[in-house]
Amino acid sequence: MNDNLEQLVLDWGYNKGIFQHSDSKTQCLKFLSEAGEVADAVAVNNLPLIEDGIGDVLVTLILLAEMNHLDLERTPKYSKDVMPTLRAEQGGEGRCVATPTQVRRLTPTECERLQGFPDGWTNVPHRGKPAADAPRYKSLGNSMAVPVIRWIGERIEAAIQSSNPTMSSTDSR
Repeated sequence: MNDNLEQLVLDWGYNKGIFQHSDSKTQCLKFLSEAGEVADAVAVNNLPLIEDGIGDVLVTLILLAEMNHLDLERTPKYSKDVMPTLRAEQGGEGRCVATPTQVRRLTPTECERLQGFPDGWTNVPHRGKPAADAPRYKSLGNSMAVPVIRWIGERIEAAIQSSNPTMSSTDSR
């Protein structure tokens, strides 16, 4: 984001008294309203309204960040070295690694490792042939990360144990 734009928005917000007369909840609702206007503009393919709406969304987000003492340069989704969540419906997009000189796709094995599966977990032969990458990506996108699910299960078990100390760990399974 252009630092000059950010500063112009902040100056405008202070001059308008937005920081003195508004709060994070109000600003968040304003953001949602502006995002809805962008969606409406996209639905009718009205480029001037899309452009105006995106500008309004940027303004509301810059003001919201300032109200919460956030540095936009350090916000993870804004930084250039963080990739978004992988979703199965993305098709061929989204499974990439950014490097200073290029972008490359994550391999199915790298995706398996990220999800906590052993290498080759999704490489299930189909009709006597090695699995194609697309179904492997889809199954990984539809799965849940094993370490996270394990952690949740352990916390549930600990909660059950603390609420009923006489129950053994094998009784709760």
